[in-house]
Amino acid sequence: MVSTAPSRLESAGSPFRFDWAELAGAVGDLGVLVPIAVALIVKNGLTPTAVLLPAGLLYVVAGFVYRLPVPVQPLKAFGAIAIAHGFGADDVAEIVLSAPPLIRRLVGRPPVANPDASYARLCAAYLIAKVLQHGEITIAQFAEAARADPRTLALAALVRVVDDANPDPNALAPQSVSVRLTDGTTLTWRCDTMLAHPSRPLSSEEYLKKFRRCLEFAATALRADAAGQLQEQIDALERVEDVRALAGLAAGLPA
Repeated sequence: MVSTAPSRLESAGSPFRFDWAELAGAVGDLGVLVPIAVALIVKNGLTPTAVLLPAGLLYVVAGFVYRLPVPVQPLKAFGAIAIAHGFGADDVAEIVLSAPPLIRRLVGRPPVANPDASYARLCAAYLIAKVLQHGEITIAQFAEAARADPRTLALAALVRVVDDANPDPNALAPQSVSVRLTDGTTLTWRCDTMLAHPSRPLSSEEYLKKFRRCLEFAATALRADAAGQLQEQIDALERVEDVRALAGLAAGLPA
């Protein structure tokens, strides 16, 4: 009989631990990371070292800094464009993000050297540069070493965020991206509706993936049974008689 009890490697007083939950979190995004990495190497001509070594080092840094598994975050559109059209960061001459005034006010700040994490998270130029470098945005790219990368700053300097004069002060879309390459080619991408809008809802798979990633950020890991019960309660939210049950499960209390 195989035991399903968590196996943990943790020394007394150590801030690190290794159990089944940590192992699952560490490999949970391979289904996304591996295809992007392979495509960037095979199709875009990047070397395996250029793709995998920085990502691996940043994952280790993030583990030491945040004590958390590294989840994959949004902003894969630029990586998808790069893969689909076969260009790399060195091929980019200029990127223009055209968005409503609210978006420009929120993330249109100019790139700066060595930004703090809060600044970087709200700097579209920084985020786009990281996607061009790595094909995705992860928590590792907000670690100190990643924020100090001079190549990121050089790429971010090629990004402009422009106001599309949308008259709606609360509009988040449409947004369009124009990428001009050094050979004169211009590529475009447009988003008319933000993901998770009522007209573009998350699929069940996307919702569960997002839910599990949120759990990975918990200061104290939930028991596996508590996480499952919490998911069931949220799925049946209309029939929950007392929302205190949700708070208890989220705090890791027995059901």
